[in-house]
Amino acid sequence: PAFYLLSLRIAALQESRSPLDVAFNIRMQRRPLFSSVFIRMMLTLCLGPSYLESSSPSAPSTPASMEALYFVGSFSSSTGVDNVLRNISGVGELINGICRPLGLGVQLPAEALAVAYDSARTALYVGGSFHFANGAEVTRITMVANGSMREVDKGVSNSIYALAVHEPTGTVYMGGVFLDA
Repeated sequence: PAFYLLSLRIAALQESRSPLDVAFNIRMQRRPLFSSVFIRMMLTLCLGPSYLESSSPSAPSTPASMEALYFVGSFSSSTGVDNVLRNISGVGELINGICRPLGLGVQLPAEALAVAYDSARTALYVGGSFHFANGAEVTRITMVANGSMREVDKGVSNSIYALAVHEPTGTVYMGGVFLDA
C-alpha cells in the first residue's frame, strides 16, 4: 500500500490562536497511479473550545464543534501527529493534528468524493460512490449530525462528485453522473 504525507497548515481566525502545523498519513487502498483517488478537504472554522476539553483523541466526534478539517477519499486508516494509527473508513476529521473517524465511515472500496457543511444545522454532508455509511444502507449521500450518520432522503442513482449547501435555506445541491435523484 502507498502512503502519502499531506502537510497542512491551518490558520486560526481568532487573533488569540496561532496557526497549527499538522501532518498525517493516509493509507490508500488502491494503487495511486491507476486509480482516481480524491481527497477533498474543506476547512470549517467554528468556535467551540469546550468540546476539545471533553473529547478523547480516539473517540468519534461531532462535526463542527470547533476548528476542523474534514477529509474524504478512498482510504481505510490514518495517522495524526500523535502517530496513532486509527481506522478511518473514507471520511474523517482532523482537529489539532489528531485524525478521528466520523461514525463507522463508508463501505470501501467505494469512495467518498464530496463534503459540504451546513452551519445552521451543524451537519456535514458526505457524497460519493458508496452504498453503506455507518453500517446502514444509504444511496451515495449521508449526513453526519450529533455524532451519527444517516441517510439523506432517497439519494441518487450514481456517484456524487460535488456538494454544496445553500446556507439560508439549508438546501443541499449535488453534482455528479446520476440521472435520478
